[in-house]
Amino acid sequence: MISRSKAFFYLVLLILFSPPVLAQDKRLDEGANVVRLAPASFKELPLLVVADLEARQCTIPQTFTKREPHNVVSGSFIKRGEVDWAILCSRNGVSTILVYPSGRVQSVHELGTGSDDGYLQVIDGEGTIGFSRKIDRASIDYVKRRLPPSVPTTSIDKDGIEDIFVEKASVIRYLYRGEWTEFMGLD
Repeated sequence: MISRSKAFFYLVLLILFSPPVLAQDKRLDEGANVVRLAPASFKELPLLVVADLEARQCTIPQTFTKREPHNVVSGSFIKRGEVDWAILCSRNGVSTILVYPSGRVQSVHELGTGSDDGYLQVIDGEGTIGFSRKIDRASIDYVKRRLPPSVPTTSIDKDGIEDIFVEKASVIRYLYRGEWTEFMGLD
């Protein structure tokens, strides 16, 4: 049975991430000019990760808010002290966060799959449409501040991944006891 707080959390997520923006402007799918970068554009990525992303036919979508390349982050997401890579991979209109443990291409974790159209929004008074999904590293301290009461702060020993709907809300994805969990980030 699902708790009331968890049900409320999922209801809020459903409201925030459902497509009412699409109903406001029927031109969203027509007028969006989403910049998508090739994996090789990110020189900091290990070459094996770049090759795997290319084999998966991934591009890395860019938000309307940042000028420098983004949606590729490193951190200790799987095990403290390791350098893991999280990439927002878009293919065929669907984005997924891919997490490469220690930069290895075996056992890649796939999180937060969603339609790219769901992250389009009107970004100005002129009807300009922008892509609005972004990922960032959520530091240990940040994760501890955003934890639900059911998770003890002493169990947090690595970074999380903040999955952001720009100017709306965010979800933190955290590997807890071998399972990826989600909890509210900023709202």
